[in-house]
Amino acid sequence: MKGLIVIKSNGLLRLIMAAFIFSISLGFAGPVMAAQEPLTAPAATPNSVTLNWTAPGDDGTNGTAAQYDIRYSLSTITDANWNSVTQVAGEPTPQSAGTTETFDVTGLTPGTTYYFAIKAADEVPNWSTISNVVTKATEPENTPPAAIANLITLNPTTGSIALRWTAPGDDGTIGTAAQYDIRYATSSSVVAAWDGAIQVSGEPSPQAAGTVENFTVTGLNPNTAYYFAVKTADEVPNWSGISNIASGTTSAIPTPPPAPLLVSPANGAANLSLPVYADWSDVTGADLYELQVDSNVSFGSLVCDSSMTASNCNVAGLQGGDTYYWRVRAHNSVGWGDWSTVRNFSVECPVPGVPVLASPINNADNLTMPVTVSWSTVSGATNYHLWVDDASNFSSPLTNQTMSGTTYIVTGLDDGVTYYWQVRAGNDCGWSAFSTARSFTTRDTTVPAPVANLGAQAGTNNGEIRLTWTASGDDGGTGTAANYDIRYSLTAITAQNWSQASQAANEPTPQAAGSAESFTIANLNQAQMYYFALRVIDEDGNTSSLSNVVSATPADLTPPAPIMDLSAETGPLNGNISLSWTAPGDDNNSGMVSAYLIRYSTQMINSTNWDLATVYEEYVIPQPPGSGQAVVMEGLNAGERYYVGIKAYDECLNCSNLSNVVACVAGFDIVLDIDGEDVEPVGPSPNAVLHSSHPTLAVTNISATTDNVYYFEVAADSFFMNLAAISPPIAQMGGDISSWKVDGDLQADRTYYWRAKANDNSYCVTSAFMVQPSPHAYPNPFKLSETEEVRFAEVPDGANVVLMSVSGATVRQWSNVSEEDLSWDGTNESGRVVASGTYLWFVEGTDLGGKIVLMK
Repeated sequence: MKGLIVIKSNGLLRLIMAAFIFSISLGFAGPVMAAQEPLTAPAATPNSVTLNWTAPGDDGTNGTAAQYDIRYSLSTITDANWNSVTQVAGEPTPQSAGTTETFDVTGLTPGTTYYFAIKAADEVPNWSTISNVVTKATEPENTPPAAIANLITLNPTTGSIALRWTAPGDDGTIGTAAQYDIRYATSSSVVAAWDGAIQVSGEPSPQAAGTVENFTVTGLNPNTAYYFAVKTADEVPNWSGISNIASGTTSAIPTPPPAPLLVSPANGAANLSLPVYADWSDVTGADLYELQVDSNVSFGSLVCDSSMTASNCNVAGLQGGDTYYWRVRAHNSVGWGDWSTVRNFSVECPVPGVPVLASPINNADNLTMPVTVSWSTVSGATNYHLWVDDASNFSSPLTNQTMSGTTYIVTGLDDGVTYYWQVRAGNDCGWSAFSTARSFTTRDTTVPAPVANLGAQAGTNNGEIRLTWTASGDDGGTGTAANYDIRYSLTAITAQNWSQASQAANEPTPQAAGSAESFTIANLNQAQMYYFALRVIDEDGNTSSLSNVVSATPADLTPPAPIMDLSAETGPLNGNISLSWTAPGDDNNSGMVSAYLIRYSTQMINSTNWDLATVYEEYVIPQPPGSGQAVVMEGLNAGERYYVGIKAYDECLNCSNLSNVVACVAGFDIVLDIDGEDVEPVGPSPNAVLHSSHPTLAVTNISATTDNVYYFEVAADSFFMNLAAISPPIAQMGGDISSWKVDGDLQADRTYYWRAKANDNSYCVTSAFMVQPSPHAYPNPFKLSETEEVRFAEVPDGANVVLMSVSGATVRQWSNVSEEDLSWDGTNESGRVVASGTYLWFVEGTDLGGKIVLMK
């Protein structure tokens, strides 16, 4: 503790304070350096001095002090100059009192005498007094830096060369040297002699040993060889030996590069292919080349003026067959050099490559005309040459066209024809080869010719129709078609209802045009007339118009069932026999027969003499199977016994077996009441259904005299208020009966009432009948060997009548006919007798008609 109290009063206070300060000083003693072993300097080096001393205590010579303060100077050290002398760094931490302490003061100058002293302090700190001052001289420095061994030169310029080396040490290869001396000369011997060499200025300060040093020597002459060496000195200075001598040459002052030497192509080279490869020598220092190519030696219209870093170039864009001139120059940092010598070359004139055909693809089919063909663009081609021919050897091309484009529309082609095509490319140098040929086929738009001679007839089996025709062609009437579309219907086939007709299955494959074709359609309904037609289709789907339409009834080989219940009764009139039976079927007992053939004879009839019996020619209208049938045979010999038999025919002339044969006496004369004055109705029977609109009314004669006159009336009512027909006076006919055929048309499906009287006598009993007129032909069946003609009854006046075969072929036609003049003698329009068979007849514009069975 330190303190100062100044009392300006009496002396007593001063005495007290003195005693106090004395007592304090006894209680707080600091380290005492002088009482211990003195500070000594037993050793020195060129840069350090070793100090030794004995550690004082914390309180005098006891304990351990807290810190040291070591100082040195080039002159003696006192309390007065203590604070101005140099304090060392890194003093040691005091050890316990009495311990020997050692410390090296470094960083000193070699060969120099230094003064050293020390103080110690405790933790307060209370500082000791200065120790004894000890002197010691450092050893002189005699070790020079190591000589540099890896000096090199690099990066020369026109006025400088860079040097590089590794820093040596202060003493040999350790520490840090103090300075460099760098020298150079244009002779290595001068550098080796050292003193005559030029010393550079501004050498760098050495860095620690092992560090890479760099320094650039400037102010040098261009394009000159120089030799360099370095010496290193320490702080003494102790100088190293001369380093290795490094040489380097400054760069020459740059100039534009020389002209390149042209290498290829050789001067005057001819027929070079494109692109032309131009090559020239590399020029040292060149960073760019300029190539010029011109068709003129003056280079006034350049086709190529290109800059590049490489010393070669592919020259494109040249015209085949032309001569070109070329030259090259080089460039560096100074600028462009001179042009090379000029060379020339000529370019070959190549023809273009072969085009590649694009569309249509090879063997393309069914192409719509006109056909567009296309091919690839060929480099260098200016035009193209197209051939199209229907012959693969292109002997006479139909299209022989030159064009600049790569597509062409080919016109003038025919339907369904295969064509071949090829293309070549051309330019001023000539034509390429033709491409590989391709083919295409145009669409066939020509429809097949329609079949005009379709025929139909019954097949050899039940339900079959056999069709025959002549094959038409693929294109009109030539070639071979692809398919037939055969159809049939129950109504006449037209173009309008074609799609509704049934299509036959498994139609035949067409044969070549002109071939005879046939096809059988099976499983048709027997006794049903069908209509047939066909169309012809080619491979492109072109379809002919409708063929001629034919009709036929399928084969029916099953005859009607025989009549087994034929019965006969003597008729009411002279020469009449009434027959009745149950109608059989067309095919056995199904369907309706077409006709009955009734024969009679005065002899017993059997299968053997059947053809000798007489044909009863009146046509009996067949009724559905199971229905009752009846007919009154007229014109027989009265009172004579006859044998009668019947055979039923279907529309295919299938004939049933002979019916049971009946025997009956024909009606005989009626004994007249000569005295009577009133007539008796004979026919038609009361309430009979008549199939004629002109029925014949018959009454008994009232006497044998021939001067009687008869009158007939027909009315729509039983009171005869609405008369439908009135006869003129009818003179009595021979025999027992007089009759009148109603000359006016009676309306169908109506009941009429009739009566008659003789002279002025009273009318007879009123009788009635119903009119259901039905056009029919008789005799039917019609046998040419026995009957000259068939007559048609109940045909409307003025009608047109058509007779045709079951195949639909017209046999005869009658126009504007009347009932009295319509008959058929079995011939066609040419007057030739037709074949046996069933024939169809109808009244045009109506549903009236029927069948006639003709037998020769």
